[in-house]
Amino acid sequence: MNDVALEGRSNLTKTVPQQIADQIARRIVDGEFKDGDPLREQELASYYGVSRGPIRDAIQELERRGLLEILPRRGAYVIEPTIDTIADVFNVQAAMAGLAARYMARCGTPEAIGHLAEVVGELETLAEQQDVEPIVFVTPCWRLLSIVAANCGNEHLRRMMRDLFKHSLWGVLWGSQPLDYLTRERRHQMALNSRALLEAISTGQDERAEWLLREIVFASRDEGMRIIRKLRGQDVDPSRIMHDSNPG
Repeated sequence: MNDVALEGRSNLTKTVPQQIADQIARRIVDGEFKDGDPLREQELASYYGVSRGPIRDAIQELERRGLLEILPRRGAYVIEPTIDTIADVFNVQAAMAGLAARYMARCGTPEAIGHLAEVVGELETLAEQQDVEPIVFVTPCWRLLSIVAANCGNEHLRRMMRDLFKHSLWGVLWGSQPLDYLTRERRHQMALNSRALLEAISTGQDERAEWLLREIVFASRDEGMRIIRKLRGQDVDPSRIMHDSNPG
């Protein structure tokens, strides 16, 4: 098996098709596979050193992520994500995360709020350090989102957020290079916003909690857009950049 494909601690909990799908997704985002390119099962099976079964499963996973189109009797073809598509994904993510924060502010348990407080404390500690790898800082950021999603009390929303996070283009892009939290200032701002979110949730300020978590996701989106614009030489359609007014 191609040893580039299946390394990494985070891969230990993933199936072989999921790991292969992650790697192919990164190759699409990095431009190795272009929009409209066919993906042939046998070539991929030889490259990754597996049978065609895992490749077929990986292709289906990539179709769910919106990175491939499978045409009957013709095969799978690449859909290269545009910068506008990436912005759209995170607008949806922000809306769902904000709604989950609003639910948690209304019905979050003391235990769940305690778990959230632990993550916020970890972010504050990391933000005070001079040199922190972005991937180290982003891990508790994702945990914060996961805690809010898991404890929103809305099972339908929780499942939708789980699926969105699992198939998010953000994770694919981060697999190529860091896109946020590159500076101490950004890390410090995230820590401040997270503390404000915790306070809003723990005191039942549901509208403020929703706005704060949406803004956290929007800020990460905007930082990523800035870097992607440089990498691709593309600009995002301004109509794709959503923001909310502060509810106070």
